[in-house]
Amino acid sequence: MRRALLLVALATVILGSVALANGSCCTTCATNVPCCYTAYWVGEEVHFKLVIPFSLFCCCCCDGSKTLITGWHVEDMQGNVIYQETLPQPQDPCCYEMVWKQVDSQGNQVAAGFYKIVVETTTGNYSNYVKIVEKNCCCCFFGLWSRPCGASLCHPYVKLFHCPSCCVSCWPCCCGITIYIGPSDP
Repeated sequence: MRRALLLVALATVILGSVALANGSCCTTCATNVPCCYTAYWVGEEVHFKLVIPFSLFCCCCCDGSKTLITGWHVEDMQGNVIYQETLPQPQDPCCYEMVWKQVDSQGNQVAAGFYKIVVETTTGNYSNYVKIVEKNCCCCFFGLWSRPCGASLCHPYVKLFHCPSCCVSCWPCCCGITIYIGPSDP
């Protein structure tokens, strides 16, 4: 009897977690506020890369097409492109890291607020959200608060981080393991 109750409780927790994860996504919850984002101080470089997951549970790489990065851009929450880079040659996402220096196309520092980073590829566009935060006495004391977007096990996603990655060759980039818990937005 106890074992049955334990199994029911475990199943409820697992199914509830899956439902919660699938019920929320990385879109805007309220006016101009995304549900998930990574926070950065004003002036801090935003490092990001496109991650192509390898999964035994889905066949996302079987169509024969190779995803290559052709460029990237940054949008404000109204959808206006404020910064854009187009690559002269498509790049393999395995070893290509991008950096946004929080500037617009004229080189001016952008205002604090939310922004959407969009990586353009040969197989589609993938995005993630950034929150730029002004430094003040209270924020600096407590630090930055982020609500990271979940990662898909099957679909490419944009991974944001605060400093350059430690990879020096293609091999460590392709085989790094990152664990995300939460919803995904393919």
